[in-house]
Amino acid sequence: MERSKVVVHMYVSIDGKIDGSYGSANSSQYYSDELFCLSNADGNGRETIQMYAATGHPDLSQYDTTGIDYQDWLPDIKSETWAVAFDRKGKDGWDVNYFDYNNHRMHTIEVVTKQVQKAYWIEVNI
Repeated sequence: MERSKVVVHMYVSIDGKIDGSYGSANSSQYYSDELFCLSNADGNGRETIQMYAATGHPDLSQYDTTGIDYQDWLPDIKSETWAVAFDRKGKDGWDVNYFDYNNHRMHTIEVVTKQVQKAYWIEVNI
């Protein structure tokens, strides 16, 4: 069986924080450049994604969830780069299915669980 290669590449402070006023513009740029040398995808948790990409607040009341069953779904999108967002309860507020980062268009795969409202599941699959 062929397996994916996972590289854990993080830019953190000495106390393990991933956000704050540490580092420099040069080290931050190095991190961003190295990300795309190592891979064509990155993964982030809900809070990190909400800081720079999924800042919206979708109106879920417009969806009828009658007859909706949870199922695996991947977008039929061709992309050179991907952002995988881990959001088990469906709190990210996506306005579009991508964001621009370091001169790359990062199309998003939102990983959710059955803890997500069915209306959110519909919203991210449109």
